Amino acid sequence: MFFSLISVVALAAGLARGAVVARAPADYTCSDGSIAAVIDSFEYEGKPLTTYSCPVVAPENSTPAERAVKRDTSLTKRTYDLCGASCTTYCYTPAGGGPNPNDCQTLANGFSGDYTMTAGYYYTWTYGSCEVQQSNIISPAQDIYYCYSDLAGVVSYIAWNCQATQNAHGGYCDFYNDNSVSDILVFTS
Repeated sequence: MFFSLISVVALAAGLARGAVVARAPADYTCSDGSIAAVIDSFEYEGKPLTTYSCPVVAPENSTPAERAVKRDTSLTKRTYDLCGASCTTYCYTPAGGGPNPNDCQTLANGFSGDYTMTAGYYYTWTYGSCEVQQSNIISPAQDIYYCYSDLAGVVSYIAWNCQATQNAHGGYCDFYNDNSVSDILVFTS
């Protein structure tokens, strides 16, 4: 119900900003096999730009930080601010060609402001050939606050600098060079 409410609020916000809401996107499957919750979907420069939310699934050989996301039961609401945080980028090798950098650039330009990502979830943004994911696996579990302008910079940098010419096919960045906080992945959808 929580994500249904978010979807309604996001839909209303999209309509308020004059966006034409695209037809319902195809079901996006989360890494745990469940269908993702659609947070926002609107037509942007001729294609649907959609944001999904999925639960983080800690694999059997997960790190203590990933397992802690599921264990924290504190009633104290906390938010970890990553706006302006350092993010170290890496490219996926070997070459194979990443997403169309123009699609990623358009995705990056499609949002403004900031967002809060619920503890224990990851968000996925899709636009054309570009798919971006950001996880929230911080321990102890807390929401992450992040700025779209920072996300746009990371997405644009990876999209243009992790292509076949760099012997890559997309890439990712780790905040504070530590993948137990959050990371952003850019790859072909």
